[in-house]
Amino acid sequence: MAAEKIELIYSLCLPYSTLRDEDQRDAIIDALDGMPIQSLWLRVDGCGADSTPTAVRNYASACWDFGHLGVPIVADQMGGLPGLSLLALSAVGGLASGLAVGERFHAAHWHRAQTGSAFMAHPRVYLPALDLSLDSDDAKSLFSANVRLKGLFGCKDPDCCARGVIDMIERPARHFAIQRMKQVAEISHHPQTLRPNLFLERSVRPTTDYALQLSKAVGIGEPLQKRMARHRHRLDGMRLMLAKLIDSNQVPTQVRTPKTRVMREGAAPANR
Repeated sequence: MAAEKIELIYSLCLPYSTLRDEDQRDAIIDALDGMPIQSLWLRVDGCGADSTPTAVRNYASACWDFGHLGVPIVADQMGGLPGLSLLALSAVGGLASGLAVGERFHAAHWHRAQTGSAFMAHPRVYLPALDLSLDSDDAKSLFSANVRLKGLFGCKDPDCCARGVIDMIERPARHFAIQRMKQVAEISHHPQTLRPNLFLERSVRPTTDYALQLSKAVGIGEPLQKRMARHRHRLDGMRLMLAKLIDSNQVPTQVRTPKTRVMREGAAPANR
């Protein structure tokens, strides 16, 4: 392949303080403007699946500015409802993460020497209805503590987990991958002008309702109850933030999407 046909991905790692600083952000955009890159992958230190509503709003605002570069933007290691919100808000054209791991970016380990043996984090069990990931032991305890919770939050997708909760826990990476792809596909299925409101009504509001039910469930243990109380508070804030942002008419109606393999091979245009 000729060198000029090699498409370059620019990976940009930033502290959150830099991302939300308009002057620093503009300087970075000016420096990137005109560079021969085909997509921009953002990693923002401290941002991820558990980001606050304010962080998600600032992330979206920054991505709308980066959109002036005219290249697709991918939110790298930005998982959960925060990442899906960025897709629905046309702030980014794609998401990247590991399989049930790597949904939050931390750069702290880059600044200290490694001690001991390196190890890979174990995949966690993803509960899409709650936007929550649990260790396998915690997931087992949750489903065994209350049969009703097993019915509410156990996977009932036969294409994903034929044995329900058993497959969720024994094959968490596969379960996560299938459910996340379906979440992204659900957003992509609708016109971009309709995505924000549909995402708010069909994804965010039901998730807050389910989180409320779990926080009041009997037999789940005090640590999980406290965690769910914090989680529910964050979800409520996310719902209010998205509603205000949508009502403000600041959300763009177009976003550039990264090329699929078919697109890279020239069978279809890069943007739609």
